[in-house]
Amino acid sequence: MKGTVTVRSIVAALVGVGSVHAQEAPAPAADDDSALMEVIVTANRREESVQKSSLALDVVSGEQLRAGGVSSPLQLQNLVPGLTMSTSGATVVTYLRGVGSLSTDANAESAIAYNINGVYIARPNGIGPIFYDLERTEVVKGPQGTLYGRNATGGAINLITKRPGTEFGGDASLDLGDFQYRRFQGAVNLPLSSTFALRAAGQITRRDGYLSDGYNDDDSAAGRLSALWNASDDLSLLVVGEYSHIGGRGGGVVMRSDLRPEPSDEWHGAAEPDSQPPSAAIPGGTVLQRDGNTDVDVKADSAELNRLLVD
Repeated sequence: MKGTVTVRSIVAALVGVGSVHAQEAPAPAADDDSALMEVIVTANRREESVQKSSLALDVVSGEQLRAGGVSSPLQLQNLVPGLTMSTSGATVVTYLRGVGSLSTDANAESAIAYNINGVYIARPNGIGPIFYDLERTEVVKGPQGTLYGRNATGGAINLITKRPGTEFGGDASLDLGDFQYRRFQGAVNLPLSSTFALRAAGQITRRDGYLSDGYNDDDSAAGRLSALWNASDDLSLLVVGEYSHIGGRGGGVVMRSDLRPEPSDEWHGAAEPDSQPPSAAIPGGTVLQRDGNTDVDVKADSAELNRLLVD
């Protein structure tokens, strides 16, 4: 299986929209145990409290994403009810409340619209390993109009990345696990002046395949560079450039038929020699490819202009 190359280059200018960020309200008074912590979201292209939003919305903070080990789209389904995800090669197949589409073609569009910092990701294999250094993720359930740039039958998933800040700093983490799992994440924030700052972040993941034939592995790398210019108190410009690569063998399958020698082994890959169906058993019998691989490169750039309108 040979992956395809997807290149995405989008420039978005949003005028009259408040800055995109999450914030918490001041801590409630000690004698007010009934107060809830307020979370600000921008799912409606404006800042509003998630408690007051009319949308069917699930918000996962950056801390929750890190605690849940979310480094790719597939892990997000463990934190959001009603969300089901799988892969076909490098293509991410998403269903929300049972609504979705098996869009395995590189040029197909998913029934669930993915957006990063308000910019629509046009291809399902352009999602890839971009779940790192995020401020939050907003999962909007139900049919959506053109608010995010296109119609979406099942809903929308909005990824909000961390913006460059005014203080120098950074963070890094290394995760290790079974199947030779290694994941490194890191980010550094560089304020170059009182009005201009840069933020660089990246992620590298390696893992052997779960299936006996080596498929269902993870071999990906991604990097993102963000530049923020606060021209004035009511005008800012955010420019983001990112690159990701998806390699390895990709998603695999397990044969569920009497032709399999070990039907009880759910990890016996279909590309194993003893899983190959006899050519005579199937008219024009097909032998599954044993040395498939995925090779996908995704490049993206975007710009966001925010101006605060004051009466």
